[in-house]
Amino acid sequence: MSKLKYNRKKVIHMEVDLGLIAEILTIILLLLSIYFGSRYRKAKRIMKELAEAMDKTYKAIEDDKITKDELKQVIKEWMDVLEIWRDLL
Repeated sequence: MSKLKYNRKKVIHMEVDLGLIAEILTIILLLLSIYFGSRYRKAKRIMKELAEAMDKTYKAIEDDKITKDELKQVIKEWMDVLEIWRDLL
C-alpha cells in the first residue's frame, strides 16, 4: 500500500496596516513625480530649442538667400537641438 501525504494549506491571517500602505504609495508617487518631472523639463527645453532652430531656419531662407552668417547661426541652433536631444535619451 502506498502512503499518501496530505499537505494542508496553512492560512495566515494578516491585518492590513493602511497607514503603512499609504506611506509606501506616497514614496512611490514621489519617486515617479521626480523622475517624470525631470523628463518634462528636458522635453520642454527641447521644444524651446527646436522652436528657436526652426525660427532661425525660416528667417534664413525667407529671402531665398542664405549668407554665411545665417548658415552658421542655423547650424548652431540645430546643434543645440541635437545636443539636448542626446541628453534626454
